[in-house]
Amino acid sequence: PSSQVPSAVSTLTDDLLKYYQHVTRAVLGDDPQLMKVALQDLQTNSKIAALLPYFVYVVSGVKSVSHDLEQLSRLLHIARSLIQNPFLCLGSYVRSLIGSVLYCALEPLAASINPLNDHWTLRDYAAMLLSRIFW
Repeated sequence: PSSQVPSAVSTLTDDLLKYYQHVTRAVLGDDPQLMKVALQDLQTNSKIAALLPYFVYVVSGVKSVSHDLEQLSRLLHIARSLIQNPFLCLGSYVRSLIGSVLYCALEPLAASINPLNDHWTLRDYAAMLLSRIFW
């Protein structure tokens, strides 16, 4: 998935757009500490409701990176942060999040072809996320 913003960004303020770009770059980038900070903020920020569809769009990119367990894991971490953010009402986006998480839990991932890849850890994490969505 890219950190490119979906086309309907005209309704977002510059600050929200910058936040979205910084968070997606941080989570999908190479700096683990920056990723941790971004995910923590995504989980607690009370002012990002307008960005929910954009972050859900990023998470929906799981199929395009099914060969990369690291990227899949990062996308699931975004989903977890969104699910755990008490200020977000997931509403109609729950279906998309469930679909992305289910994909990671159940689909034959391209990354699982290599026996050295521990795709079971990713699948366990996805299953745990599903339990958080439903309970």
